[in-house]
Amino acid sequence: MPVKRSAHVLSSDDIPLDARARALTPYYCASCGDHALTTEANLALVPRRRRDRAYVIDCAKYPTSIACKEHSVIAVKLPNGNVEVQRRFACNGVPIGYRSPGARDELAYVFANAVRAFDYERDRESQRGATSTNENDDFAKKMRIHPPCVRVSSNGKGTLVDCDVERATSSSARGARGVRGISASAVRVSVSAPLHACDEEMKERLASIVGVGNDQVSVTRGRSATARTVFVAGKTPSEVFEALERAMGNDRERTSKILPTK
Repeated sequence: MPVKRSAHVLSSDDIPLDARARALTPYYCASCGDHALTTEANLALVPRRRRDRAYVIDCAKYPTSIACKEHSVIAVKLPNGNVEVQRRFACNGVPIGYRSPGARDELAYVFANAVRAFDYERDRESQRGATSTNENDDFAKKMRIHPPCVRVSSNGKGTLVDCDVERATSSSARGARGVRGISASAVRVSVSAPLHACDEEMKERLASIVGVGNDQVSVTRGRSATARTVFVAGKTPSEVFEALERAMGNDRERTSKILPTK
């Protein structure tokens, strides 16, 4: 029986202004996309532990909130024969990192490739400008995968996409409908139909973007009038994200030709 998962997504808009001023960064589980931790530390720059290459966060220096619960306590035998106790925290049963009572209490260790950050505009510019192949660049490339709002379905047979729908109200803006933005929490989609009657348009648009039949796509309404969750059968999150990214680029180029510039 598949494990039921709920996504606890934290976007920059959810962080208080004073916290944003301190450059808090949310990180998400690389396995399921749930929110794993938020920290001032930049994981691309913090030290790495020699024995397991885990990222070392000094929580006394960088305020850190770990959303994952403690999963298990294990004993790890070290090369020198000593034993280290690790209190591991996990996301939906998948270990993310640990604390070690034998080390400094303020240190938190995050396993390599266990979490990822997502900021579409920043990451896209970072990829365009990356020319070297050092460890930080490798980290950035690994971290830049599909956002938490594009995730595998609980039955493993497709992909769920959390969308925020907006209506293109003016006559000129109607030609600019399509994928308008991608963030950690939602894919922003502009439609021509009223929000209460846009589900069919959303279904047809996402099917066209991803390249599947309408019968492979279903739309579920969320808690707010603008929230929709779209299920795409037979496609992986990476495939759906790449299709959405291409569509957004095409839609932005088309929009720049349609809408008058100020």
